[in-house]
Amino acid sequence: MSSASETQSSAGRHPSDKRGIIPNLFGLVSRIFGVLFFSAFMSIIVEWVGMTWWFADDYSGYSHAQMMLQQELTYLNTSAREGTMDTYAAVKANHYVESVIDFAFFQSGVMSWLHSTHVTEPGDNQLVLYFKQIQSVIYDYLVAMAYTLMTFIVRVTILTLSLPVFFIFGFVALADGLMKRDLRRFTGGHESSFVYHIAKGFSTPMLVLGWIVYLAMPISIHPNYIITPFAALFAFAIFIASSKFKKYL
Repeated sequence: MSSASETQSSAGRHPSDKRGIIPNLFGLVSRIFGVLFFSAFMSIIVEWVGMTWWFADDYSGYSHAQMMLQQELTYLNTSAREGTMDTYAAVKANHYVESVIDFAFFQSGVMSWLHSTHVTEPGDNQLVLYFKQIQSVIYDYLVAMAYTLMTFIVRVTILTLSLPVFFIFGFVALADGLMKRDLRRFTGGHESSFVYHIAKGFSTPMLVLGWIVYLAMPISIHPNYIITPFAALFAFAIFIASSKFKKYL
């Protein structure tokens, strides 16, 4: 009888539950890269749309994307100087980010190539001239894409340095929620599995959505105005889930 029940429970389990630590780790890494790739893609699309319709009156060409990069670097430099994050980590991250951007976009010749591909030369034939005319039309968009990717790297660095904020908020919310769960347990209250599962389902999306929104924003805004609200929402979801957890662990 027991073997039949064990067979039925094992058959009802999802195949992903049988995976080991390494496959689950690879799955987590792939999801992280998926979020980053989607955020980078959306940031480029939003910047291109803004260049066409939103920023055309105030900025010319790729100047908006260039300005955003300078502003985001200012936020990172300010955090390193004022100690709003871990000072040593912020200083090192600022140095590494500037080195990566300089090597990947400038020393590699990518920006020089973008600036020179649309320039016509006397020896160009008709086919080359045709392609260079196309490149001259999309030149600002290509350079804006490069500056947007640089901004994306800076923002990923800022978010990575801000991860302790989510951990601290989540830990405090978990401790407070478990305390409220014990009070409910001692007073004979009833747990709500419905509220628990809803709150548990909202915790991870609040973390991921905060990254996507900040990475894809078409304007430069101080990261505290994005990180703090989403960290608070993440903590609130953790608090509700832990407070509505079942009576007995």
